[in-house]
Amino acid sequence: MLLRHGAAPPPRAALCRCAHGAHRRRRTRASAAATGAGGGGGGGGGLRARQAELAADLAALLAGPGSDDDATAAAAAQIVEAGAAALLASPDWAGLQAALAAAAREAGGGRAAAAAAAAAGGAGGGSPWGFALRQPGQPRPARPPLVQQAQQAQQAQLQEQAWDWGAVRRMTVLGLGSLGAARRPARPPAPPPRLAFRLGQLSLATALRRAVLRGLDAPPGAFDPDADAWDAALLRRLGFEPLEAEPSHRVAAAASPALLYLPCCPRALVGTVLAANADQLHRLAVLGTSLRSLAETEGLLDALLDGGAGDGGGGGGGAAAALADACRGGRLVEVAAPDCAAHGVGVAVHLWRRAAGA
Repeated sequence: MLLRHGAAPPPRAALCRCAHGAHRRRRTRASAAATGAGGGGGGGGGLRARQAELAADLAALLAGPGSDDDATAAAAAQIVEAGAAALLASPDWAGLQAALAAAAREAGGGRAAAAAAAAAGGAGGGSPWGFALRQPGQPRPARPPLVQQAQQAQQAQLQEQAWDWGAVRRMTVLGLGSLGAARRPARPPAPPPRLAFRLGQLSLATALRRAVLRGLDAPPGAFDPDADAWDAALLRRLGFEPLEAEPSHRVAAAASPALLYLPCCPRALVGTVLAANADQLHRLAVLGTSLRSLAETEGLLDALLDGGAGDGGGGGGGAAAALADACRGGRLVEVAAPDCAAHGVGVAVHLWRRAAGA
């Protein structure tokens, strides 16, 4: 907005509109830049178009005649595999890999540099400036055995604290929904967008298992209260282990890292899982809706309801407390991730730094 010399200042409302418009333009440019960084803008649209085609094929398969559930599950598994292949070849997958790497680096908190400094230091016989105390040409004195042992122990501890996706040994998926629900005569079929999202989520879980988590000790576990026997047959064909009962919320093993994929879960369940793993969050990775946004929403609902059950699906104030605890203290690392044509909401990779003294 340009003003002539001596002109009266514009009203406050006009300034607010200008500021709002500038903010909106900056936000649009930032969004476009993020899309381009994820791999060329149009790639995400190509993935979504392919997933829509596959969802149409899946809907036709589930609506077709016949009672050979095993054959139908086999055909559905091929559709999911095609969705995973499309994802792996898309810019969204490159963006997800970048998000996974960025989260691991940030969770490390410079520990690799600290380990290198520890390896290079302590060479001067107890002086922190050992290289400056030696005369030119004088050989570096040998480190005492106790110093070497202490540095080796420190490096081992730092390496243990760093996050390594190749070291993940367990994967659990909660909230995939039921693709087989469309075959039940008593229930209407899922709308095409919802079916496409469920297909995308299962394709993403399959791609993660095959391309990222190659060191799993067992097939990934999957549970959803709506799943039926047909869904279980489909999951087994894709390399997952269907869980008949809701698993223990303490999903992170005590000695190895674990990944929890929460594609579509209520805030109460997310809070329960975080509360059950509060003492070992540094061994847990969560891929799903932004936890910070969930915590802010939960806190807002709780405030609006004057401390009532703002849980978005049952659970009371415990979910809000667990989400708030998991997000405070500077331990949470949250890196935005591409949607991968699977969610329709803000998705992020979550890791936690080890608590001081842990």
